[in-house]
Amino acid sequence: MMDLDLSQVDFSGVDLSGANLQNANLRYANLRDADLSGANLYNADLSFADLRGVDLSNVNLTSAKVYKAKFEEKAAERVQLAEVTDDAEDTAREVTKIQYILTEVEEKQERRRHLTLIVVAFLDLFILAGILYLIFFYG
Repeated sequence: MMDLDLSQVDFSGVDLSGANLQNANLRYANLRDADLSGANLYNADLSFADLRGVDLSNVNLTSAKVYKAKFEEKAAERVQLAEVTDDAEDTAREVTKIQYILTEVEEKQERRRHLTLIVVAFLDLFILAGILYLIFFYG
């Protein structure tokens, strides 16, 4: 199995020993208590996956993305971890984008607050002018 989109699939308790999951998208997959012994997860995306209770003996996780994946420490007896990454650069870029968007939103909200204050001030002046008109002509 290569380049497969297996995101959010429930593999809990499934025997995937020796499976070739190179480049597979396993984001948010439920692999709890699965047997992945000897599996090839080279460059697989396991971000947010549940890997608790998984047999990871002799698994190739080289270049695998494991951002926020749930592991149990005892499961990794002989895991190949040559280049496991948590996508720190991608995460930093996303945080920067979110900060920029939040700044834009805050600026727009501030402009709306100012505009609202101006509109309210004009309405107050209009009402005051109406009251003065009524007093002057009918008062």
